Amino acid sequence: MKQEKLELTADCSNLGLTRVPQDLNHTIFALDLSKNRIKILRNNSFERYTQLAVLTIDSNDLYFLDADTFFGLHNLVKLSMNNNKLNLSTAYSNGIFSHTPQLRYLDIGSNQVTTHKYTTLTMYPYFGDMKNLQTLYLDLVNLPVFNSSGLYTLKNLDTVRFSSCTVEEMLNGTFVDMPPSVKQIYLNNCEKVKIVEANFLKPFLNLQILELCGVFIHLSRALELLYPFQNKNMTSIIFKRVTVDFQDSNKYPYAVRVTKEMMKYLQTICVDDLVLAESGIVDFEPGSLLTYNHPECFKRIVFTGNRFSMRDGKSKTMEFITFQSRTINLRVFDYSYNPIKYSNIDYGSDYIQSNNNSDGEYQYETLQHENNPLVRQNVSPHKDQYIYTYTVSLPPNLEALRFSHYLTPTDSRINLMIKRAQNLRHLDVSYFQTSYFPQIYFDGDHNIEFMNMSGIDANLYCLKHSKVKSIFQNLSVAVMQNIKLGQAILSGCDIFNLLPVIENLDVSSNNMWFLPKNAFMYNNKLRILNMKINSFTEIPTAVTALSNLEFLDLRNNYIQSINETIRKWLDQQYPRMLKLYLGGNTFSCTCDTMDFVKWLFTTKTHFDRPQKDFDCRLSNGSVINTLHANTNFHDLFSHCDSETWLQVGIGLIVAFFVCAVPVAIIISYRWKIMFYIYKKFRRVVEKGLRQKCQYDVYLSYAEDSQSWVINSLRPKLEETWKMKVCIGDRDFLVGESKSEAIANAISESRHVIFFISKDSKDEQWLRFEIDRARYEKDANFLQKIIVITGKADMGCIPDELCHIWKDVIGVTWPDNESDNGWQTLKLALWSELS
Repeated sequence: MKQEKLELTADCSNLGLTRVPQDLNHTIFALDLSKNRIKILRNNSFERYTQLAVLTIDSNDLYFLDADTFFGLHNLVKLSMNNNKLNLSTAYSNGIFSHTPQLRYLDIGSNQVTTHKYTTLTMYPYFGDMKNLQTLYLDLVNLPVFNSSGLYTLKNLDTVRFSSCTVEEMLNGTFVDMPPSVKQIYLNNCEKVKIVEANFLKPFLNLQILELCGVFIHLSRALELLYPFQNKNMTSIIFKRVTVDFQDSNKYPYAVRVTKEMMKYLQTICVDDLVLAESGIVDFEPGSLLTYNHPECFKRIVFTGNRFSMRDGKSKTMEFITFQSRTINLRVFDYSYNPIKYSNIDYGSDYIQSNNNSDGEYQYETLQHENNPLVRQNVSPHKDQYIYTYTVSLPPNLEALRFSHYLTPTDSRINLMIKRAQNLRHLDVSYFQTSYFPQIYFDGDHNIEFMNMSGIDANLYCLKHSKVKSIFQNLSVAVMQNIKLGQAILSGCDIFNLLPVIENLDVSSNNMWFLPKNAFMYNNKLRILNMKINSFTEIPTAVTALSNLEFLDLRNNYIQSINETIRKWLDQQYPRMLKLYLGGNTFSCTCDTMDFVKWLFTTKTHFDRPQKDFDCRLSNGSVINTLHANTNFHDLFSHCDSETWLQVGIGLIVAFFVCAVPVAIIISYRWKIMFYIYKKFRRVVEKGLRQKCQYDVYLSYAEDSQSWVINSLRPKLEETWKMKVCIGDRDFLVGESKSEAIANAISESRHVIFFISKDSKDEQWLRFEIDRARYEKDANFLQKIIVITGKADMGCIPDELCHIWKDVIGVTWPDNESDNGWQTLKLALWSELS
């Protein structure tokens, strides 16, 4: 029981009730009995609750209501009983609604009409006692009869929504007993319609909103239903999924070519909101889809989920230009999910002979542009070729433009001149098929605040900073998922510099594992940053520059811990209450991270898991959660101090022997002593290590050393020393994410060998390989990291290797191919070969 604004609400949902509880406060305002097991409502079930105004009995097993079920509920204004088993012809007793004269909202829809066999005329219950009813949700069954339902007397009824539908015939007389006051009709999921007559909706003389969703009658017949509304004003006409591919293809083909005959009724209607989505449109006649008597009425147009082009030929292009110029009040235009044509089609040339005459193809493209009134041709000063400039004149009041998942061949080199963009605020071009990002000009002011560029390779525009920055300069919200940002950053891309006033940025799913420290230098207004589903092994230091950050999402990365610098920064954000989301990461609960575990339960930072029960891997490889680790902190980490003293003691003993034994003996037996101590120490440490690995060695090298590695090092390891070696160029599967393949290969290897050469400093994947090796080494899974330096000087060694030099075994390779180098390498791997 809870009180909201002096109104008591009783939430009795999902309690397994079989009847209405009678022990609640009699003054309750709202009662929720959803998701229980009530089957029958008996007389006077609610007599005690005379103040009840809202009653919800959704998702029960209701199949019958006594005549006086609602006795005493004279103040009830909202009643919902959807998703039950109420048969329209048998479940409702006569006069059932006579006790609810104030009811304004009634929902008896989705009552499993498919389980009832409506093979004869179905008499709808009497609704005439609810004179104040405004909204009615119900099901439209086959062979419906409304003449005794009293609906015609309901002068205040405004909205009728048919939640589910089994009707097979949409006849002129079906709704003849409906009241003319209805202004909104929603018809859903009519999948068995065989007959459609033009005056099916004629009784609704004042209809403003018509929505057909999942009504499988074909677009041509759906447009015929607009016959009674010719030359009228309407608010919304919404047709979604009215054409399906399993209808009679001879009469109603799934590929719809819109004709002037089909559009003759719609063209006369002044409508604010037009939606023709997933209707199978593949083409349209001139003077049909883009021609209307009152285009100035449009405020929103949605053509989502079709397969037609608007610039196929000069006539359509001119018609589209005229359409844009006349839709002066259009605010939203959605032309998404239109798979028109693939580019760069591969014919499988081994079996299909193709015409390789590129001149003919180029000539065809040129002729198209010469006849296109949208195009101005410029000659590039650097190359003897044309750069086409498309001029796009937007409707003057357009606020939102959406071209998401638009699939069609695009010109290889174009520029865009956009006119009348002063009101454009929302632009969605996500997953737009393109291989070239154009230079964009604006004729006048623009203030695009939201842009979704997901799926468009960042390398196409990131390095063209001066040419494309105008479209990004005012963005406050940007969505950039799956734009290959991880690779772009390694190539020098400074994408965040393009967004000087950004406040909400989503760069998730970009395979990022590294950010420069100054990445967010110019993003002082950034408040919300989403970097989930990437490859970060720690929280990037770059985020500490964001003084206004309120929300940071790093879920589903590879973060093992939070270092002291980031921890201090997070604590300094209090009392601003930064929200940090870290779910989906597996932290490390070892002696090295015990301070992080302790901090996690003392900080005031807000996490996505209030209990802070994140996954956590112990040093033995088992996974628990951080809540358990904190509860049992002493048991899990008490050995950490003793291990430190053990290491100190062993060091003192070794130092004593080094000082006491004559120098000659030390020199003579130094290798045996070292190997003996090493083997003993390994037996202790390796008890908790994973011993079964797919590879013995993972090889990392730059391109300039590939020949020596493949022809000399690989045969020595595999053929002479019988070791199993992973080489990326040979063992990685085609099509597999390279970062994921590297991470998996290193985790399945006993050792990693880095061969450092002159090109190693510029190798883009080397940093990631070092990070993954460090991760596996810290988790005690990787046994050795060996670095072979050839002719390269110290400047070729990446900084990341220097940070972990204490864990690295260095092998300096001699200039001549002598046995000394191989012996040294074999000695480095000796314990595994013995």
